[in-house]
Amino acid sequence: MLRNLTYAAMALVLTLAPCALAQEATTSTAQLDEAPTTPPMIARYDPDALDWLKKIEEKHQTIQRVVAEFDQVKMNSLFLEEIRSIGILRYIKPDRLMIVYNPPEKISELDREDNPVLYNYLIGDVFWVYNPSIKQADKFYLKHEDDEQRRINEMLIGFGASVEQLKAHFRIAILPVAPDGAAGIRFVPLPENEDRLFKSMELYISKKELRPLMFHFVDSQSDDETTVTIKNVLWNVEVDEKLFELDFPRDVEIIERN
Repeated sequence: MLRNLTYAAMALVLTLAPCALAQEATTSTAQLDEAPTTPPMIARYDPDALDWLKKIEEKHQTIQRVVAEFDQVKMNSLFLEEIRSIGILRYIKPDRLMIVYNPPEKISELDREDNPVLYNYLIGDVFWVYNPSIKQADKFYLKHEDDEQRRINEMLIGFGASVEQLKAHFRIAILPVAPDGAAGIRFVPLPENEDRLFKSMELYISKKELRPLMFHFVDSQSDDETTVTIKNVLWNVEVDEKLFELDFPRDVEIIERN
């Protein structure tokens, strides 16, 4: 569960790079689907990739709150089946993040039981995973201050996170092939990073607007592949801070995982 929470939260926020409020993408979804997988990188990181990340970081200095919608498709590598979900993300700097996963609207009742609504929270140094269908909330503490800072930097790139921190934990490169009007950036954890969230991640952004289009990542243990497409991003909009004042129903079991 902790892997799923940190994994999804980090990946989603990574894709929400700062951009203009334009609503029309310059690159089609079909073009993104055709973007090829690249061979393993050799260089630690390349200047072009770092330039894009620095532009993202600088652009986002004035952003304090974010709301975004997304579509997610996860391919189970064992059963070769797709798991689809839709969701919404809310973020308040510096360390409050809420991601709600919902099953697709057009889904059978049987499938809906296997894809319940899930609430993921990052509040300070605590992660929560709340599943109302089974009346359970899992609570995880980040173990050390250094670990907390690294996790936050990984999850909040573009929201004031340190590009230098990312350089310390990932190989970073520009994808050699990307659709027209888009730039692709690939992240591969360094070997010494034992607690790897993913084997690799590819992020596509609009060059003109610095707007996230899509990302694709491979789980470091299961080889499951997940693709997330960002639908709408709203910057500096009102976010109800009471959403982060967790008050679970009395019959919810709270389980401390570490």
